[in-house]
Amino acid sequence: QGLGGGKGNNLYGSGGGHGGDGGNTTSSGWGYCDITNLSTIGSGGGASGAAAGGAGGGLIILSATSTVTINGIITANGDDGVNNAAGGGSGGGIKITADIIAGTPSNFSASGGNAKTSGSTNGGSGGGGCVNLFYTTSNSITPTSSYFFINGGTVSYRGSGGMALVKKVGVNNGGLYVLNNGLATDITQTTSTLSNLVVDSIYVSSTVFQVSSTKTFTLSNADPFSGNNLGVINVYGTLSKTNGFSAINNAIITIFAGGTIVASSTVYLGSSSTLKLTTSSIFSGNGVNFNSSGTLHIYAGTIISTST
Repeated sequence: QGLGGGKGNNLYGSGGGHGGDGGNTTSSGWGYCDITNLSTIGSGGGASGAAAGGAGGGLIILSATSTVTINGIITANGDDGVNNAAGGGSGGGIKITADIIAGTPSNFSASGGNAKTSGSTNGGSGGGGCVNLFYTTSNSITPTSSYFFINGGTVSYRGSGGMALVKKVGVNNGGLYVLNNGLATDITQTTSTLSNLVVDSIYVSSTVFQVSSTKTFTLSNADPFSGNNLGVINVYGTLSKTNGFSAINNAIITIFAGGTIVASSTVYLGSSSTLKLTTSSIFSGNGVNFNSSGTLHIYAGTIISTST
């Protein structure tokens, strides 16, 4: 059992969490993996009466000084709930470290298990798992490929998407991928042990990535956002970029009360992007000049903090 086990009762079980939160989560089933140094297994779903929740996926670690080649199947999936309205287990972890990561897998997955349903009572599916792909020379495995799955379970209350960090060690901070196959109400967020996560870019697909109130999420690329236009980034803490943001493309970002976005003097919103600055949120930058072909919402009570 991992650290994000789902909660059960006589009626239903919530999904287990790992990379993403489990579905139907109230007081348990939250995500907890350290995406910068993966070392955790997935968690089981909550029981529904005597029916057990699905087990969480395990942890696979492959490490080589030369080449790791994967052309077949590698999976660390969570199991489905057993019966009644039991919750699904969360996806586990896959960590590969090598000089060269090669091959084209037929199935590379650390997905959450599905919940069971019993009449009108619904359990929660497991959250997606976590993946590290760390290399020094080259890597051929990409999280946006059709063989790559870290989604939450899809039955009843969906689990939230998992996370993958792809990084050229010693050269960059890596690209963070937050992926699901359908938008869930539950979220994906960095573990409580990380106060500040720095990556080059973020790709969000059909899930909600959250920067909580105690966190700083920093991006270093000039144009760091991408996704399938169905991904959402919710900020309660600080969203920052080296030297400030100048471009926001392919992203739906909401800065909530108490949250801060740190920008450069000119912020360009692309046609497929949305930025919402809600009441009591903070927009901080060296002057403000919005050049927008996207959608910009500035709510009454937004705090614009500038210096010249």
